[in-house]
Amino acid sequence: MHVPCHIGSNTTIRYCFTNKFNYINIKMANQQILIPSPPLREFMMALKGHELDLYDNIMDQVVVEITATSKSVPEFIKKYVKNVMIILSIPLGTTTIKNNAFDGCTGLTEVNFPASLTAIGEDAFFECTGLTELHFPPSLTTIGQEAFFECTGLTEVHFPDSLTEIGYGAFDGCSGLTEVHFPSSLTAIEGGFDGCSGLTEVHLPSSLTAIEGGFQGCTGLTEVHLPSSLTTIEFAFQECTGLTEIHLPPSLTTIGTNTFYECTGLTEIHFPYNSALTSIGEDAFFGCTGMTEIHFPLSLTIIEAYAFKECTGLTEVNFPASLGEIEGGAFDGCTGLTEVHFPYYGTLTEIGDGAFRSCTGLTTIHFPPSLATMGGDVFDGCTGLIEVHFPHDIALTKIWGGTFMRCVGLTKVHFPPSLAAIESKAFDGCTGLTEIHFPHDSALTKLGEDAFDGCTGLTDIHCSVEFRDRFRDKFHDNVQFHM
Repeated sequence: MHVPCHIGSNTTIRYCFTNKFNYINIKMANQQILIPSPPLREFMMALKGHELDLYDNIMDQVVVEITATSKSVPEFIKKYVKNVMIILSIPLGTTTIKNNAFDGCTGLTEVNFPASLTAIGEDAFFECTGLTELHFPPSLTTIGQEAFFECTGLTEVHFPDSLTEIGYGAFDGCSGLTEVHFPSSLTAIEGGFDGCSGLTEVHLPSSLTAIEGGFQGCTGLTEVHLPSSLTTIEFAFQECTGLTEIHLPPSLTTIGTNTFYECTGLTEIHFPYNSALTSIGEDAFFGCTGMTEIHFPLSLTIIEAYAFKECTGLTEVNFPASLGEIEGGAFDGCTGLTEVHFPYYGTLTEIGDGAFRSCTGLTTIHFPPSLATMGGDVFDGCTGLIEVHFPHDIALTKIWGGTFMRCVGLTKVHFPPSLAAIESKAFDGCTGLTEIHFPHDSALTKLGEDAFDGCTGLTDIHCSVEFRDRFRDKFHDNVQFHM
């Protein structure tokens, strides 16, 4: 059986590959050429350059317009993909392009999608580096994971309003992409544009409620417009070093893990006065060295682990009264931080391990009465810390090991009556410490081994007789007790 294929010019063939026909009848000017047709499987293998894993991944028919740049038609047909540009037309009636259908087809320059298409499978056009532009039909609802991964030639993508899902990594590594138009139907982005270094601006649709990944390593991105519908964001803009300013919408309740991780160019974060934000997640602003100040919203309740670690440009932080917990390492290594303000009548109950470790610029800390738990190493290595103030009515009962280790600038400490335990190495290496005060109604029952180890300058302890008699052997012999 013959399949007629129209020739648009002397060098362009509308070439119909099928799984059923053995010959292609080519009409060129006044000539008719009968050429044996390889089966679709053989053509696809040649196009991809490797054996197909699954026969089902290709359709029964593809229509290809082929322009041969230097070869004669018969030679080209034998060589398939040598020196050619290929336009692929998916037949009308097709609803799904299956997984891996055209992955690695580097010769593809254009794809014509049918109006019937609803889904593009995973890795369907993986590394099709010759594609430059995509126009999706208004029927499309789903683009699968890594469907257009590293299609580095793509410069522009227009999504239809029918689209509801963009799969993880769908356009990752499309470094040539400069413009993306998102549909008004999209409610979530779960990754999809990592490494698109050519993107400079992103406008997200008003329908969007969640970003769970999407633009990691988009180093050219300088402007992001977040919609007022957005409630959750995480893994979204990490390593977007070109971002300088972010305006967060009032609707946002969660800034999740790694959201702005190592956005080193970021200098300003704007929270609206009516912000609904309650949590800042793990590593959310890790390594944002350009930030100098941040004004938290009054709704914030928790700052998670390492959220602002190594934000070396931060100089001052004012915590809201709503804040209940600062997790471990939250401000670890913020060497430029000189002032931290906890509201006296706030709700802060817990500061986690190493929360302010190595914040060498801190000089004074005033703890709020609400503080009940303070982990180990919280201020370890804060060499500039001179004063710490515990209110008489603080809820704190224990100072864990290493909490003030190597705070060489501390000269004296007044402990609150509520304190029941000071664990081992709590003030280890505080060489500048000369005097400590325990109230006569101190609840202290445990003083760990080496709690004040290395405090070579400690000479005076103000305490009760009972305290002296109970803990005298925990201090070196030249200490003077004052009752």
